[in-house]
Amino acid sequence: MTRRALLRWVVISILVYVAYGALLTWFKFVDRFDELYVLLKDGAIFVSAVPAAWLTACFQRRTSFLEQLRDLWSQLVDAVQEAVQYTHLEAPTQAQYATVMKKLSVVIDEFRSVFRNLDEARDAPDSGYFPFESIRAIYHLIGDLGYGATFKADRAAATRQDVIQLWRRLRQPLLREFDRQKPSRTDIVTA
Repeated sequence: MTRRALLRWVVISILVYVAYGALLTWFKFVDRFDELYVLLKDGAIFVSAVPAAWLTACFQRRTSFLEQLRDLWSQLVDAVQEAVQYTHLEAPTQAQYATVMKKLSVVIDEFRSVFRNLDEARDAPDSGYFPFESIRAIYHLIGDLGYGATFKADRAAATRQDVIQLWRRLRQPLLREFDRQKPSRTDIVTA
C-alpha cells in the first residue's frame, strides 16, 4: 500500500470516529432520540472495532509493500550500476551484454509486481502506462549499444550520461515512497 493510500484510509477512519462521536453526542442531547442514543452507545464497541481492524490491515499492507519496495530497490541499484559499468567497457562480450540485459529485464518485471500500470483496467492487466519508463529507457539504451563487433564504442559515453540522467529521474519518486528518517548523528565535515 502506497503512502498516499495509507493516508487516505487513516483520514477516512478518523472521519468515521468523528462522525460517530458527533452523532452520539447529538442523540444524547435531543430527547426524542433517547432509545437510539442507548443503542448507539451500546454499539460503540463494535463501531470502533471495525475501523481499528481495517487500519491494522492497512498498516500490515504498508509494511509488506515497503519490504517489496526495498527488495526492488536493491535489484534496481544493482541493475543500473551494471548498466553504467557496461558503458565503460571497450569491447564487451555477449555474456557481459546478456548479464546486463537480464538484470534490467528482471527489474522491469519486478516493477510490474510492485506497481500497477497507470490507467490500468481491472480486466486487462497489461493496459495503461508503465509507471517508471526510465528503467525501460535504460534497457533500450544499453540494448542499442550492442556487444562484440557491433558495440558502438563512440556512443558509450553519451549513453552513460543518459543512463545516469534517467537513474536520477527514476530514483526520486521511489525514494519519496520510502519512510526514511533523518539520522540523529552524521559524519558530515563542515568547511
